[in-house]
Amino acid sequence: MTTALTTASLGQLRRQGVRRLRAEWALVTPEEQAVGVTWYDEAHVWVVRLAFKHGITTPEVAGIAATLSPRLPWHRAIAMTEAMLDGHDIRGQGLRKQVDKAQAILDGGDPYKLVSGVKVTSFFHNLMGEYSWVTIDKWAFDQVSGRDYNTGDHHMLERRGVYETYADCFRVVAFEQGLEPAVAQAVLWISTRGKA
Repeated sequence: MTTALTTASLGQLRRQGVRRLRAEWALVTPEEQAVGVTWYDEAHVWVVRLAFKHGITTPEVAGIAATLSPRLPWHRAIAMTEAMLDGHDIRGQGLRKQVDKAQAILDGGDPYKLVSGVKVTSFFHNLMGEYSWVTIDKWAFDQVSGRDYNTGDHHMLERRGVYETYADCFRVVAFEQGLEPAVAQAVLWISTRGKA
């Protein structure tokens, strides 16, 4: 069972997260911002083009790509999605559970039912062009929490209320910058990746 944090603890996480993201935003270069503000739009266009090319729906393509994405660099998730849609067997190239779910979507399964997990679901919606959702991946977690995802600290995202609290931190900074939440997250992702 996942334990919940108290309202006061979540409030403290939120204040600290917003403070960290504001500090990160101060380091964003104009070039990084220019790339970040178009990232999800470009990803959405890619989804639409693949759907048209293969005669399937945009939710199916977005569901396949989002489902294949965990623990993969984006370019690798793109390559695997395109290979799967082109009819290639991609088993052994990703996490088996994710590949099986992606195949189930391709075989006609409902992506709205098969896409699962808060991060993957958020990314699915972002790829669909829905930018109020915030994808908390490894990079976003490190930024907002001040912790290192790779040390196992990311398990705190499983605690009730934590993911949404961290997503709200991105929403606050996005509002301050006049951007959609997912767009602000993408700008910070581009900036942090470039400095990693």
